[in-house]
Amino acid sequence: MKTIKFISLSLLCLSLQSTVAQSTNEASRWSLGARINHLYDIGAYRFDTELSRDMRGLNGSFTQFDIGYSFYAERMFNPLFGLQLGYHGGSMTGANQVEYYENSFNEAQLNLILMLSNFSSSFAQSPWNVYGKFGLANGRFESTQYLQSDQVEDNSFADNYWKYQGGLGLQYELNRAWRLELDFSLNSVLNDGFDGYNSASGSDVYWATALGVAYSFGPKAQKAEFQKPIFSALACDGPPQTKVTIANDSLKWEEQAAQMAALQADLERTQAELESLKQAQAQPKPSSTKPETESLSVYFGFDQSYLSSTAKKAIFEQVRGLRNIEGTRFVLTAYADATGPESYNVSLKQARAHAVRDFLLTLGFSAAQIQIGLAKNQSPEELGNSFLNRRVDVEWE
Repeated sequence: MKTIKFISLSLLCLSLQSTVAQSTNEASRWSLGARINHLYDIGAYRFDTELSRDMRGLNGSFTQFDIGYSFYAERMFNPLFGLQLGYHGGSMTGANQVEYYENSFNEAQLNLILMLSNFSSSFAQSPWNVYGKFGLANGRFESTQYLQSDQVEDNSFADNYWKYQGGLGLQYELNRAWRLELDFSLNSVLNDGFDGYNSASGSDVYWATALGVAYSFGPKAQKAEFQKPIFSALACDGPPQTKVTIANDSLKWEEQAAQMAALQADLERTQAELESLKQAQAQPKPSSTKPETESLSVYFGFDQSYLSSTAKKAIFEQVRGLRNIEGTRFVLTAYADATGPESYNVSLKQARAHAVRDFLLTLGFSAAQIQIGLAKNQSPEELGNSFLNRRVDVEWE
């Protein structure tokens, strides 16, 4: 067992040295990972006899939730294929209706990695990766069987073994360097003594579920090779000199990020300029010309001094363009008909003039721009029409 451990650790050290040595190779993408595994012995009932059944994990009080561990170095040669060299160790238990066993093992593994997600363009911008693996392992185990009735050792066995395994895995890229992994594998040990008794009639099979973390590194801390979707490298329309192929990776990720940042800055600057133009257009521009109409008559009801909605609308439509003309002045001349005493009509004229003045103030004009006058005499054409005298004439200049 010490020999197996030494060989496995030596292989890992050699892999690490190769990683450092090739860190300047633009094509190299390496990863180092560690996992913790749950191991479950699967009962192979085709090997059952009349006296006993094949032992399996998590089967009664004599079995445990078995844990293993593994470390590996990985190199991806292209976006699809890579190799993974690792060390795996752990201990397992299993039981049937009569016996139970306990074992420990250590092994060196070599797996072929196939990035399945890079066959689908839907993963092009996704941090998720799906992979498949198939490989071989060589190791050594020590296993002991016990009788459940008295927990006395029934048989023990130690031997070297070969194993093949296959499975699927899921990766989640936290960033350009770190990733999380969930790995599932079916393992077939080509030695029937793995569970403590060697009948030389078959193999022992177990299931491993692993959760791990890995660190990928390479020149300029670029993304691992397998995270570059193969579909992003297909040729695109354009002149021949601009076509992109799988072999052409001249535009680095950092350059793309810098270009995106520059485009974002240009977009923000353009948006700010557009906003300034909108604000400038929203501000009313001073007018250098006066409206064609320079006077307006506002009419009131009998014995009334308040402005109707019609009168307010007429005033607003005529004078709204004057608010931005400096020096505009208004002259308000108020009238009343001949009905009633003169003193009352004077007060009525003043009230009508003040009603117009107050409305002009609400439109933004100042009191200094408004002059009030009271008409003393009616014009000859107005003597026969009292309605024409119930008014205020508004003049501006």
